[in-house]
Amino acid sequence: MLKLRVPATTANLGPGFDSLGLALSIYNYVSMKLLPAGELRVTIEGVASGDQIARDERNLVVKAARHIFSMAGAEPAGLELYMELHAPLARGLGSSASAIVSGMAGANALIGSPFSSGQLLEEMTRMEGHPDNVVPCYLGGLTASLALPEGLAIQRTSPDDSLQFVIFVPEYELETSRARAVMPKTISVADAVFNLSRVIHVYKGIETGDVQFLSSAMEDCLHQPYRIPLIKGYQEACDAALDAGAAGTCISGAGPSILAISKAADSESVHDAGLKALAEAGVSAMGFIVQADNEGCTILSGGDDVKNVSRE
Repeated sequence: MLKLRVPATTANLGPGFDSLGLALSIYNYVSMKLLPAGELRVTIEGVASGDQIARDERNLVVKAARHIFSMAGAEPAGLELYMELHAPLARGLGSSASAIVSGMAGANALIGSPFSSGQLLEEMTRMEGHPDNVVPCYLGGLTASLALPEGLAIQRTSPDDSLQFVIFVPEYELETSRARAVMPKTISVADAVFNLSRVIHVYKGIETGDVQFLSSAMEDCLHQPYRIPLIKGYQEACDAALDAGAAGTCISGAGPSILAISKAADSESVHDAGLKALAEAGVSAMGFIVQADNEGCTILSGGDDVKNVSRE
């Protein structure tokens, strides 16, 4: 059985809406193998419960895998899927991206890797709708992605080892569609310039570990002012984290999770202060102190034991 490890991701990083993304050392594990005609078996363990994730053809990993099989002109008889999930769902940590990445990367490996990484990334982005989560999930590290008619333009780097990433995860979910619905249809030139002037400083600050101006650089006018009212305790948690030594804070993806970036020496204090502030605001939440993941989607086993399937 082919087994993959895929990282959770945090996107936007403040001003980098739909372009910046970062892979985190919180992992989902997905195992896949081909089955006889007409069979589909999906087993899910970990943070998912009840009917949060479909266990039939509606499963996003299955859909992503089927897409790759179809592109290759190959229709495997059946599929067995085992998912061990550790990244909280619908919390702004790239759960849909991890499903798409694992499904497409796993299916490609099962049929002998007919598609290049570039081709896979284009298909992953097309299915997800934007590249900010799928690119770091697949490649690892800190990425800046641009979707062009001729393909994806990607800048990638490894975050500085001195940094850690503190994630505050409220117990409630926030659908990405709802978080997008509150955003304005148009923006002013001033707001566009505000964000454009900050993106490179966020990217370089995380790359180099020079976080002197990161708090100001992670400010945003495009999406966070409209999403913050959906996230109870957001400002209290951010203020407490910054007071405890965080270099910068922002909404993780579409939320409701909150990201704080800090030097390793301050991460425990940031973690404790943020959780305390959320509790005082009446919000039950989990906290994670993690590293950046620089490996991305990784085949852990079964990569040399793939099966051939007939192609049209």
